[in-house]
Amino acid sequence: MDHGGAQRPQELTIEVRNCMAGAEWAMENQHHTVAVGCTIAAANVWLHTGPFAAGASLVERCLQIDALPAIDRHRLHQILGELWSVAGHGSISLPHLNTALKLAKSPKDLWLESNVLNHLGDILLKQGHLYDARQLLILAIDFCEEAFPVPAGAFMGSLALVESQEGRIPSALKILDQAESLIGSSNQQERAKLLCKRGRVLRMVPDANRAIESLREAEQIQQAIEAGDESELGKAVNELRRVLHNPASDGI
Repeated sequence: MDHGGAQRPQELTIEVRNCMAGAEWAMENQHHTVAVGCTIAAANVWLHTGPFAAGASLVERCLQIDALPAIDRHRLHQILGELWSVAGHGSISLPHLNTALKLAKSPKDLWLESNVLNHLGDILLKQGHLYDARQLLILAIDFCEEAFPVPAGAFMGSLALVESQEGRIPSALKILDQAESLIGSSNQQERAKLLCKRGRVLRMVPDANRAIESLREAEQIQQAIEAGDESELGKAVNELRRVLHNPASDGI
C-alpha cells in the first residue's frame, strides 16, 4: 500500500480529532488544565493545515471556562489571535493579541510577550502602519534574540519587510541574512517562511531570478513538510507567488 503524502495529513486529522475529544471531555468534567492543553494542541495543528474557523471556535469555547489561570487565558487569547491573523482577519485578531499582551506582562514573561508583539507587528505591517510595526518588531527581537534565536530570526523576517517597504533594500537584505543565520536549517517551516519574505524583498531590488529561486525552494519545503495551502506557510507561499506574477503589487 502506498501511503505517500496522504499519511501525514491523516495523522494530523487523527491528532486533531483526539485533541478535540480530549478538550470536550475535559471541559465537561471541569479539568481546566487538560482542556486548555488539548485545545491549544488542536489549534496548533489547524495553524499548520486550516481550517482556521474551526480552531477559533474551539478556543473561544475554552475561554468561557471560569477561573482560568492568567497564563492559560494568555495562551488561549494568543493562539486565537494567531488563528484570526493567519486567516486574514486582523481586526478580529487585534483585541485577542492585545489582551494576551496585557496578561503576559503580569507576571512578566518575555517569551510570551515577544511572540505577541511579533504578531501585532505583522498585523500593523499588513495595514501599512510601518513605524508602529517597526517599533513592536524591534522590541520583540530584543526580548528573545539571545534565548530564542529561531523565533528572533522569524521576527527579523518581518522587520526586513518593513525596511523594504520604506525603501531601505540593503538594510532589508542584511537583516534577512542575520535572520537566516539564526533560523538555520533545523526548522524547515520557519526557513520556508523566511524564504517567502526574502523573495518579496528581492522582487523590489529587482532581482526576479533570485526571487523565483526563493519561491521554488519554499514550495519544495512546503511539499516536503506537507503544509496545506491554508496553513501559515501555504498562505506565505501563495502570497509570494501572487506578488511575483503581479509586478504592480507592493507585496504586503
